[in-house]
Amino acid sequence: MSKKDDIKDTNLMKVVQALRESQYPKLFAMDSYVWDGDEGHHSSTDNPTAQRALSKIADEGKEKNFCGTPACALGHFAARTDLQRILKIQRDKEGGAALAMFGSNNRDWDMEAVNEYFGISHEEHEELFGGEGCGDAQTAKQAANYIENFVCQRRKKRKSEESAKSVAS
Repeated sequence: MSKKDDIKDTNLMKVVQALRESQYPKLFAMDSYVWDGDEGHHSSTDNPTAQRALSKIADEGKEKNFCGTPACALGHFAARTDLQRILKIQRDKEGGAALAMFGSNNRDWDMEAVNEYFGISHEEHEELFGGEGCGDAQTAKQAANYIENFVCQRRKKRKSEESAKSVAS
C-alpha cells in the first residue's frame, strides 16, 4: 500500500472522527450539507429526527447553534478545521451557509477535488456522501461506522491486489 493511499484513508478516517466527536450528533441528515435555519443547504430535509432536534434547540433559545451547523458527513467534517484544510462552511451575503473549498473565492463546489482528497470515484462519493449516503445513515454514528467499514474494505482489497501482484511476479 502506498503512502498516498494511506493519506487518503487517513483523510476518510478524519471524517469518522468528526462524526464521532460532533457537538451536534442529533443534527444529522445525509441530504443536507449544513443546517441553515429550518432547512439544510443543498436540499431541504425531511429527516424527522433532525427536524425534532432543530425544534428542540430553537425551543431552548439556542437558535444560533443550528444556523450553519453541519448536517451530513461532509458538513461535520467541514466544521472541523482542526482536522482538515480542504473544506469550510462559508456564508453568503444573505447569511446562507454552504460548503466551499478552501482557497476558493466563490461558492463553487469542486467534487473532483474532494474525491481526489479522499481517493474515491464519483460512484464512491455518492455512496459515502450522497443524499442517501453511508447506507442511508440516519445518525452520525451510523455514518461513521459505514465510512470506517468502507476504509477497512478498501485496505483489504488493496492488500489482496498487492499480494496477487507479488505472486504473479
